Amino acid sequence: MKIVAAIVVSMMTATPVPAQEDMPPRAEQVRLALSAAAPQIRDAAGVLVLGGAGYQTERPSSNGFWCLLERWKRAVVTPICYDDVGSESTLLVVKYLETRRAAGAADSVIYAEIDAGYEAGRFQAPARWGVAYMLSPFGPPPPHVMYYAPHARNDDFGGAKGSARGLLPFIYDEGTPRAYIVQLVDRAAWEKLDPVAHHHSAAPAGDARR
Repeated sequence: MKIVAAIVVSMMTATPVPAQEDMPPRAEQVRLALSAAAPQIRDAAGVLVLGGAGYQTERPSSNGFWCLLERWKRAVVTPICYDDVGSESTLLVVKYLETRRAAGAADSVIYAEIDAGYEAGRFQAPARWGVAYMLSPFGPPPPHVMYYAPHARNDDFGGAKGSARGLLPFIYDEGTPRAYIVQLVDRAAWEKLDPVAHHHSAAPAGDARR
């Protein structure tokens, strides 16, 4: 499926991204979204799918986790699962982002609206510790887990920089309400530990990356 084959899961690497109406079919979105989840939360997690008007609930959550394909940057499609804390804060911003995109707004305008929303209190940083899982093995970078750390910077705690990020925690999106402490996970070890995730995110036949 050429749409799925075009998806690259990455916080840092940009590739051409489909428009909302060209996103994978709902079943494929569900499969890829759930590949981000830790096995202990996968079966009870809710799933959101992205359509022409923004996100829609494909199945409800019974444990507070929500899994989806996120596009914070238009050029990046990322399977992610937010816990209840992230779902009540950062995920609301992600939903707003795609709703405004569906209405035709430019990303530069939306990002400015989001910044203003944080300043005005419309959007909130996570209220306490929590976690977002990005354990999908579909594409680079390695699977990883992110812990909410609003406004934190790498220099605040000696976070890893450069090549050391493959070994030690570091801050992503530092200095913002959406900052995270990121811990990378060895991809090969994770696929052995959780083969279901590997099945969920396995690229279709003909995908040149596999």
